[in-house]
Amino acid sequence: MRYQQLVPPDPCLEVVSTEEAARQCFVSNPQEFPYLRGLVKKAVEWIERTLSRQLLTATWCCYLDAFPNEIVLERCPVQTVTQIEYTDTEGNSQILPPDQYQFDVASQNWPARVQPAYGLIWPVTRGYSRTWPTIEANHLGELPEITGFYNAVQVTFTAGYGTPEEVPPGLRHAILLAAAGWYRDREPTTIGPGITVNPLPHSLEALLSLEDWGQYA
Repeated sequence: MRYQQLVPPDPCLEVVSTEEAARQCFVSNPQEFPYLRGLVKKAVEWIERTLSRQLLTATWCCYLDAFPNEIVLERCPVQTVTQIEYTDTEGNSQILPPDQYQFDVASQNWPARVQPAYGLIWPVTRGYSRTWPTIEANHLGELPEITGFYNAVQVTFTAGYGTPEEVPPGLRHAILLAAAGWYRDREPTTIGPGITVNPLPHSLEALLSLEDWGQYA
């Protein structure tokens, strides 16, 4: 399972503004604002990657080699599934009608789930599968031709909390803490009388743990 962001968030929107970061860091010199803006951007990217989250609304695609029993979209929160495209047994691209699948986006804190609609099954694809049978050579040592496709199933979905104001306060504060920590300690180690490692503040770890849904086995 692989993910690719197809449409990024609106570049005019900021989860945390530069002015908010400046107040957090007690910075009043406008010349420092571009540096702070970069720190905030990196903090957003780091938190999104750490928690498998999408903060502002964006469009993603999940690529699978074949249909599993249940598709799990791990870019929380998923707003809606917009399209499921697959490669049929003839090698043609098909769009699965929306009435042939159902999805669960009831919780913002857990991955979304996608299954066939009641009474239906997934269509057969020309894709590789983890349960592909063992491939053996014939008596001449020749291997049979394999015609499976990588990424035979592509699920396009919209994820994100929406606007900056809709992002949970804990995550917005975690961004401020991360940016302020990086602004203060610009290197992972401090050399003084000895070498000091600068870990994440406990408050930041606590905030992230409250928002972390964990990983599936």
